[in-house]
Amino acid sequence: MKKATPQQVKDYWDKKIEESLARKRRAAKRDGVTGKTICLMINNHKKVAGLHVFVGFHRRIVWTSEQAKKGYVGSFEYEE
Repeated sequence: MKKATPQQVKDYWDKKIEESLARKRRAAKRDGVTGKTICLMINNHKKVAGLHVFVGFHRRIVWTSEQAKKGYVGSFEYEE
C-alpha cells in the first residue's frame, strides 16, 4: 500500500469493508440471528457516553442523519 495511489487505497479498503459485511451477513443468516451494530460515543471530558443501536450491519452511519437519531438509546454518565 506504500506505493499505491489514493484511489487504489480507497478501492482496497472499500473491498475489505464489503467482504467483512458479507461475512457478517452470511454468518447471521447461517446462525439464524439478526445482526446489530452497537456504537458507544464517549465524551471523556464530560464523562458521558451516548449509546446507539442499529439493526443489521452498516458500512457507514452519518451521525447527524435520521438513521442515527432513530438508533439513539440514551446517554449515560460514568466514572473512571
